[in-house]
Amino acid sequence: MNNINMITIMILNQDISRFSTAIQENEEKIKRLRKAKMSIENLREDLINNKKNVFKPEFFSTSWAGKHAKEHSNIRDSIAQSSTYIANQQVGELLNEIDKKIKKLKDKNESLLDSISVKQREISRINNM
Repeated sequence: MNNINMITIMILNQDISRFSTAIQENEEKIKRLRKAKMSIENLREDLINNKKNVFKPEFFSTSWAGKHAKEHSNIRDSIAQSSTYIANQQVGELLNEIDKKIKKLKDKNESLLDSISVKQREISRINNM
């Protein structure tokens, strides 16, 4: 094997090593994103499950009435609506963005694996010359 082929193989192996490192880094990012997604989903469940607590204690006209009671009731309704919006809309959008990022990283890894295969085939071709 001549020096040019040896240098070419060395460069190809360096590329393979770099691509493999990038795949490992992406897998670590995917792992962290999945963990974050799970935490966010759990927090969203907590928010949904605890929304009912906004209305506790329950007020009756016999226990509290008047202008302040109506204002307080309106505030409770507003908090409940905001909680619903946050849980459904904002958190939903965040989870979708996480899913997109995970897909992008997976696609990148597939591309890197394809590049590694090309480099390995090239090494085999040079070795078989």
